[in-house]
Amino acid sequence: DVSSPLVSNDLFGYSVSMSGVWLCVGSPNHSSSANGSGGVFVYELVGGSWVFHTLLTPDIYLNASFGSSVSVDTNSTPRISVGAPNQSSGRVYVFEYSSPSWSQTQKIQPPSGLAGDCFGSSLSMFGDSMVISAMKKDLGVGETDAGVAYTYTYNGTTPQWNVSQTLSSPLPGPSYLFGRSVSMDELTMCIGENKTVLEPLSDTVDFQVTVATKTVHPLFGTGSGDGFLLDGVEGAPLTLVLGVTYTFTLDASVSTHPFVFTEDSNNDGIGQTPIDGFPTPVTDTGTVTFTPTESTPSSFYYQCGVHAYMGGTVTIVEPYAGRTVHVYTRETTSDPWSLLDTASALGGPNSKNAVGTCVSVSGTTILTTGVSNTTTGDLEEHAYNWTMTDIGPDVVLR
Repeated sequence: DVSSPLVSNDLFGYSVSMSGVWLCVGSPNHSSSANGSGGVFVYELVGGSWVFHTLLTPDIYLNASFGSSVSVDTNSTPRISVGAPNQSSGRVYVFEYSSPSWSQTQKIQPPSGLAGDCFGSSLSMFGDSMVISAMKKDLGVGETDAGVAYTYTYNGTTPQWNVSQTLSSPLPGPSYLFGRSVSMDELTMCIGENKTVLEPLSDTVDFQVTVATKTVHPLFGTGSGDGFLLDGVEGAPLTLVLGVTYTFTLDASVSTHPFVFTEDSNNDGIGQTPIDGFPTPVTDTGTVTFTPTESTPSSFYYQCGVHAYMGGTVTIVEPYAGRTVHVYTRETTSDPWSLLDTASALGGPNSKNAVGTCVSVSGTTILTTGVSNTTTGDLEEHAYNWTMTDIGPDVVLR
């Protein structure tokens, strides 16, 4: 339990980060250097208790909001990076530990920027890698406050942090605030965005449909002993975006198991009717294409037209879903980051979705805030725990 040593409104605890024996607590309204310049309180774990070690402060700059973001890392040289997003276009201060004290080693300016870009609004370090967002950077006409994130690599020879990549939303837009939150592990990085269009990067999405004996299928032990697999996942829940065309390629194993979209949960083959828009006659060979329209039911099932309980659920969503988390991976620490997937708690235009407001990644696990208000107006708070094997809600904490 670390209590605030400050006066009210200093926002002690606005940001926090912990690694090894070090705990950093941001206080962006702290005024020891100048009014609202900010500070970061550093604590060390000694004998099982957190003991105050030092106070980090920026250059004298009014309302810099130093401490709005903070990241401490002990995977290589112990380092602390601190964001001061309101210092001109934004600044990030880097400190290194050499017993017994922390010393500033670099002040990073954005590669390009204007006042109000909020460079340093969020940041994260792991070893010799770092990601820093400028969530209000404009990208072009009509894309005010779209946001970007910069990745940095530490050069021990210089020694300096140097920009390695500039990342932006796959589909940027005004006030999308790409980079509102960031988190980095060795080979995985997550970037939160205020709003994004969840259309795929191409107009068509292809799925491979196969049939195999059920082992971990959600309907294992019910109905047929066989089940459908989508892209190798047994009974995978399917989310389709309104207006996007999808292609389902039926493997030879699908033979004798006609693939169909139906509103029947088991579809035992007794006079079932495909949903409107699904191609007929129903087939067990070749390819099937389907485009959800306004008349498509919001939820239904993919099933076998002959055998019961072989499929899974289908959900139709609007071509946007509030806030999201973009997941990036790399093969090694020397490789560039590549977009793996975009994850969200999907919902229609009325859902107030807080996914990505805060995000943290460790190994193959991602934890993020979730839905803050449902379409019915009932207040709910969620956190989603995602695994890299299935980017989608794995556990919901309330």
